[in-house]
Amino acid sequence: MEYLLFSLLAAIVIGIHIFSLKLLSKYDKYFIEISILVVVTMILSRFLIYYAMFYSDNPTNVHLLFSVSVFITFLSSWYFFKLEKFDMKRYIGGMILVLLGFYFIQTSYTQSG
Repeated sequence: MEYLLFSLLAAIVIGIHIFSLKLLSKYDKYFIEISILVVVTMILSRFLIYYAMFYSDNPTNVHLLFSVSVFITFLSSWYFFKLEKFDMKRYIGGMILVLLGFYFIQTSYTQSG
């Protein structure tokens, strides 16, 4: 199950990478620093994706876990940009549905093999 660890780490790094692209448009003053973060997270995410795929029999499982990056991006935006116009109950419901979907896909894969 090493692929779970590498997939989730990749999802976190991908979320930070995507969020850092938004930071570039907001903070011109820190363009160089943020650009370095963009490049480092891009490269690091590719290494993590490689190892996740290396340890997984099914690349679909790895790719599914990358959807966690959406939550990382959202939470970063919520914290740094002080987002106020969203429904927390729906957000949590969405998280539950994603996790439930992963569970169903994962168990269908292991039961059929």
